[in-house]
Amino acid sequence: MNNWNNNQSSPEQLKKEIIRLQKLVFLIYSKLPQEERQAIFDQLSNSFDPEDKDISMLINSYRI
Repeated sequence: MNNWNNNQSSPEQLKKEIIRLQKLVFLIYSKLPQEERQAIFDQLSNSFDPEDKDISMLINSYRI
């Protein structure tokens, strides 16, 4: 990955980094046992933070 302290990153570079990190998180999430995935999903979906709810909808597509 690029230098994290580089404030010169373009929006395109930042978007690529975010997508890369999302893929990594979803890969790790998919390897967790079902009970742990459910606990993470429940915690995010029951949160009052709208961003947490958005994340729960995203990871819901990775639940098997």
